[in-house]
Amino acid sequence: MKIEVKFDGKTENLDLPSGATVLDVFKKLNLSTEVYLAKIGKDIVIEQEKISENDRVELIKVISGG
Repeated sequence: MKIEVKFDGKTENLDLPSGATVLDVFKKLNLSTEVYLAKIGKDIVIEQEKISENDRVELIKVISGG
């Protein structure tokens, strides 16, 4: 299945197996789940969220400071 992923000002088109999850996106892009939050549409989702064909996933870098 094909999905679109936006992160760090880039857009990538990924081809993932059916039944893939948000965690599979992180693994495919070699990104840390501790550094990014994932959104599908307007909703923030957990790593176990299943992805559907043609979904648009946005990865948002978490910034913390003190």
